[in-house]
Amino acid sequence: MGETGAAGQTCMPGRAGRLWRTAVLYGILDTGYLALEDFAAAARDLAAGGAGLLQVRAKRESPAVIEQLARAVHPVARAVGVPLILNDFAEIAAEVGCEGVHVGQDDASVARARDVVGAGKIVGKSTHSVAQAVAAQAEGADYIGFG
Repeated sequence: MGETGAAGQTCMPGRAGRLWRTAVLYGILDTGYLALEDFAAAARDLAAGGAGLLQVRAKRESPAVIEQLARAVHPVARAVGVPLILNDFAEIAAEVGCEGVHVGQDDASVARARDVVGAGKIVGKSTHSVAQAVAAQAEGADYIGFG
């Protein structure tokens, strides 16, 4: 059931595989700078350039458009063994089969997001201070975004 990455390593199941933990590039596909029709091609380019994780982020789009983007990018990411993280929408991530979800400070808790996407999925959290980073770690986030 696992996918094989560019180096022939198994990259999926069990918290979406473990190779993402050594990723040096986390590619974010954001509607703030990328046209909707360019998401799949950009995902291919980011993966070819070494992205070990990809995220679909669409802050101003409807849930229907976000699901459409996730469904367009997910097969591209899976084909190269790169986990796809969906920003904010755990329910859509679960429906599409994404490897994880990223939540912000004003979104669902890490525990709630994990309940929705499943125990074997990646859950990340945005943080903006050391205190928030420590709290995200205590919540059980698999990674933090810090900015």
